[in-house]
Amino acid sequence: MALARLAHAKDMWNCEQLYLVVSDEAKASRVMNLVEPRLRASFAKIKDRLTVLGYEDIVNLHSSLEKWKDLLAKLSRR
Repeated sequence: MALARLAHAKDMWNCEQLYLVVSDEAKASRVMNLVEPRLRASFAKIKDRLTVLGYEDIVNLHSSLEKWKDLLAKLSRR
């Protein structure tokens, strides 16, 4: 179901990158093993755009960026 939704997002909005976030790192490798055959078949159109991330990856990224939030805000002003 998740792959179908990601394929739909690609079709509707032509997303450059798609992310599938799973609850932990162990599940990330398990999910990739389950998803890989489907990416070669029915969902081949999203194969090169899909990244599987663990929830901890997102938390670590947020923590790392938090200390730079003021600078990022300044840099992103138009």
